[in-house]
Amino acid sequence: MVFVSHSSKDISFVEQLCLFLKDIGITPEEIFCSSVEGQGVKSGKRISDEIKTTMQQSELFIYVITKNFLASPYCVQELSAGWVLDNPDCKKHLFLLKMPDVTPDEINGFVNADFKYNELTSESLDELIDDISEACNLSWKKATEIGRMKKLLLENSKEFVQHVVAQATISAQEKFAQKIAELEEQIPYLNEAEKEIIAEIFCCGRGCTDLEITDGVTALLENKHIIRRLTTISDGLYFSYGFQPWFEQYLRKNKTFAEDIKQIYKKDNESHSRW
Repeated sequence: MVFVSHSSKDISFVEQLCLFLKDIGITPEEIFCSSVEGQGVKSGKRISDEIKTTMQQSELFIYVITKNFLASPYCVQELSAGWVLDNPDCKKHLFLLKMPDVTPDEINGFVNADFKYNELTSESLDELIDDISEACNLSWKKATEIGRMKKLLLENSKEFVQHVVAQATISAQEKFAQKIAELEEQIPYLNEAEKEIIAEIFCCGRGCTDLEITDGVTALLENKHIIRRLTTISDGLYFSYGFQPWFEQYLRKNKTFAEDIKQIYKKDNESHSRW
């Protein structure tokens, strides 16, 4: 099994990477990639259990490291789990693929300074193929065919690379404005369960609430960059969550939405539906 650890925001590149893995001989059943249809968590399975089992079974871990990856608690936890499993007894293979939006200083904050990582080049893909050969015992195609597959991946990834580089260079103020714009598009499509969590954080007086990290609604709000985990200290699977700063600003400026949230909180407390 090959485990592709990534941020769902980087799906356009990850899809191309999975196609590359299939082209060089890994079957779809041997690739676990949560954002690619048919290769993630199976229907009816608990996300945390499925990921834990798959990581234990995997021989090779490919980490697609972008700013999105480093900003995701789930991705960083998968990276930490890979370190734990990477020992002489397990004989796992870890391949860290650093994208251009991440600087060496940033990645060294998450991995040991002497831990090897690769950039997206033809040479690094050769190293990945070697790791796959050792981990999965594949018989290889001709060098010319492998060269064609590498060139195709690099060509199809150009637009994604340009995008992440552009995102990394925009100012903090521009990023903040961009988050506000994204929120304005997302707000009309929030479901009732998401609004209930927002209401709890907004109205409880503490500015935070405890949420289960593996709960689907928690993951949705976190992926939408509406809430963030405030602490690494947990009570089992529960962590303290609060709003992202741009969402707090959105609530202050949008009185109608804020009033709707207050009404949801009032209704929930009257009916004790959350207790």
